[in-house]
Amino acid sequence: MKKVSIIVLICNVSNYVRQCLLSLMNQTYKNIEIVAVIGKSDTKSMAICEELAKTDDRIVLLPDEQKGISESRNMGVRAATGDYIAFVDGDDYVDVNMIETLVTGLESEDADISVIGKYYYYKNKSEAAHKDKKLILDVCGSMEEILLGENFFLHLWDKLYKRELFNGVSFRTGVACEDRLVCTELLMKSKKTVFIPKTLYYFRQSLDSCSKIYINAVSSLKADIEICEKIIEMCPNLNYEVELFLIKEYVSMVQTSFLYECFSKEHDKEYLDYIKKHVFKALKSKHVYKGIIIKALWCAYFPKSFGKYTLKRRQEFLDTHEHFSSGTDWSKIFEEQGIKN
Repeated sequence: MKKVSIIVLICNVSNYVRQCLLSLMNQTYKNIEIVAVIGKSDTKSMAICEELAKTDDRIVLLPDEQKGISESRNMGVRAATGDYIAFVDGDDYVDVNMIETLVTGLESEDADISVIGKYYYYKNKSEAAHKDKKLILDVCGSMEEILLGENFFLHLWDKLYKRELFNGVSFRTGVACEDRLVCTELLMKSKKTVFIPKTLYYFRQSLDSCSKIYINAVSSLKADIEICEKIIEMCPNLNYEVELFLIKEYVSMVQTSFLYECFSKEHDKEYLDYIKKHVFKALKSKHVYKGIIIKALWCAYFPKSFGKYTLKRRQEFLDTHEHFSSGTDWSKIFEEQGIKN
């Protein structure tokens, strides 16, 4: 039975970390180590981790100087002793069968990476985010899945990786969205990736998470552009799928500007110009659908009307989805770590 190292980043999540760690301690797959990287300033979470570690010697506690998420992840990878590596965020939790399912999928298909489905987890509901079809993918197949975003994306935490994939790979410091860049690199090194259509990861949705601030949206777009350049270089047949993906991303940036009340034609000129220039190239994608083209044209040529629609839909979503709150000022943390737009 191969050993699995589960790296858990814990920072200001004391309300949720017990649920997270218990879901890992109770895994049906027993040969695991839980590498808990804990911010030294998060004394409440540290106390909970120390309490649980006394009852389970598979928990390894790593106090962290909080130099940034990237260095925390690098620290966790360096400390991991397992044959396989998984990641779980400290405010999420998982089904007790998750690791067993990932290991079985990886080993039965002789794959380098296995992936499971996720729930978007709200206070009042959970919503599955994948289709019910098993997939066996080569590199370009994985990249196409990323561009479509129907089953999985560039998250670290819904996947299990063979340890050797991390040889020569590390998380960049001083940047946001470092997980997307590393996940792309790992998927591109994987000769075979298997997607298992079982929903086993609970991705907690908080309005004040680090993914919900404007600087992260800007960083995400920069990372996505870099990733798309790599995809075209490795899989030129996905050129039009890249065009479609980036059109969605640029439309999303305009929507983000409206949500953060910073939209103007001058502020968002780069995004609007890109959409106008590239929208018809996206029509050549075999996965294009009429709705996204209409949305892109509406955004590019009638942005104020599109902004009103965006705000209305966002409010409707918030009215039906009750979010959690982490209580963390991520803008301040990013500033302290030197992460800028």
